[in-house]
Amino acid sequence: MPKSYKLFTFLFLLIFSFQPLVAEDWFTHHHDYQRLGVSAIPLSETLLTRSWIYTEPVNLVFFSNPVIAYGKVLYVSTTQNTFSGLTCLNASTGDSLWHHVLPSVGFNGRGTPTVAEIDTGSATDTVVFVGTGVNGFRCIDLETGNQIWSVTNSPVGNCRFSPSVLIGNKVIYGHDGNRIVARDVKTGALVWQTVVLNGRPYMGPSASNDTIFTGTRDVAGNGSGNLYAIDANTGNILASYDPGTNVAFPSGPVIWGNHILAVSYNVDGTTNLYVWDSHDLTQAPRISVANTGGVLYSTPCGYVTPAGDSLVIYGTEFPLIKARRLSNLATAYNLFTTGLVEVPVAIAANGRALAGDDAGTAFAAGAEGPA
Repeated sequence: MPKSYKLFTFLFLLIFSFQPLVAEDWFTHHHDYQRLGVSAIPLSETLLTRSWIYTEPVNLVFFSNPVIAYGKVLYVSTTQNTFSGLTCLNASTGDSLWHHVLPSVGFNGRGTPTVAEIDTGSATDTVVFVGTGVNGFRCIDLETGNQIWSVTNSPVGNCRFSPSVLIGNKVIYGHDGNRIVARDVKTGALVWQTVVLNGRPYMGPSASNDTIFTGTRDVAGNGSGNLYAIDANTGNILASYDPGTNVAFPSGPVIWGNHILAVSYNVDGTTNLYVWDSHDLTQAPRISVANTGGVLYSTPCGYVTPAGDSLVIYGTEFPLIKARRLSNLATAYNLFTTGLVEVPVAIAANGRALAGDDAGTAFAAGAEGPA
């Protein structure tokens, strides 16, 4: 049976450690640019202890997934009405290192940062890329919190979730103006932007070599959206998949080996798992039967059990954590939660799955399924 722990994430940020503690960077949304969500280190829930607690003094942590890199924890928070900010904490102690104010208004401050090293020509700088929420995107120095560059209104529209990927000298991210945007990592100069897509890229792109994949949702229209493959060098659309009216892919795709995984958000409150067995979106996907509970933000992840069974695992708004078998898309197990699971599930190397729900409970369970 899974163990659960109360987590009031709107009031404070908890970091759990496992002994022995082994450091590993979780530098972007869902661990890496493929959005796999699987750590290279094992965890043991029997050794789970609270290392520290940091109380957010002003803002709410609202749909921003913290990242960990170079001994630091970074997350975005919002006041709900005037501004938001990017906060940097010491990962070992929870001490506040710096806070960078962002011009977000309302719930626009939801960005998940990405930490990366960039070559400035004379030195290598470690930076943080993050959407400002309102009309912009920024590059910030990781050590000081000082702004390196910032852009606004190009294109016009908010930049809320915006988890980014780096390919070559470009940082690439989703924009509320229904576009994917690429900028020069050193200067912020616009390299390219896509044509207007069918909906807003919520959880940003994933990357495989020189191709990026993104899902969209037309939140202002009928709730439809597409899945796209885009040339990372030019911004040209290589292929797209339209699942039909009232079906969208806001939680974003995962690149798992030769597979592309995407979980839909259906207007009728259900969801389906879509699997492409190659990176060619012009090929028809395999589609699971629908299950109750939409998926807005819980990017799926893949896990191979000790018995060799490949599982796709994701949270839903039922409330439920769902696991399906990659081979036939049948249900492997359902883990019922206290509240809605609107964040991605994270999996340790030894198969421990961690997730939180909106009732303030964190779950630790075996990714292979309840005993």
